[in-house]
Amino acid sequence: MKAQPTIVLMMTGSVFLNACHTPQVNDLEAYIAALQGTPAAATAPRPELLESSQLLTQMPYHGEQYRNPFEAGLTQLERNSNHRLACEQPDLPRHHHGLENFALDQLTFIGTLTTANGSDIALVISEDGRLHRVAEGDYIGASYGRVITLERQKLTIREWLRRADGCWQQADVELNLSLSPRSF
Repeated sequence: MKAQPTIVLMMTGSVFLNACHTPQVNDLEAYIAALQGTPAAATAPRPELLESSQLLTQMPYHGEQYRNPFEAGLTQLERNSNHRLACEQPDLPRHHHGLENFALDQLTFIGTLTTANGSDIALVISEDGRLHRVAEGDYIGASYGRVITLERQKLTIREWLRRADGCWQQADVELNLSLSPRSF
């Protein structure tokens, strides 16, 4: 018996809600009919398409004297053959050491040690966090560099730099002692 008052209350509520809702579609239907009765706006005419011969003009190519970018460069020729230019060059086929895999800006010079025989050794940390011992004459850096002087405050490295004509030139670069603390 308790379910009947609930059902009656729900039915009465739905009757009141339906009575409040009267759809106002007459004004919407009139607006759509008015829009359909108006003529469509004129569209701009399509542009005329040009023939491909009118779009592109043929230009002569005068670049035969330049290097073909699709052929192997001079570096590839040097590695694949014993091709040598008539200028000074680094020892390219030489076996490379560990510190030659890093550019100089990826190396940090942190100090020097003096060995029992009196020669100085530089301590260098590579970007991967490994500590390396470097002496005068050792190869270092990605540009075929070699340590020419080792001082307490700096390393002087002579690098080989490639010129545009295929020859090489040497340049001295300094790797200064790092004063900033670094965690190991």
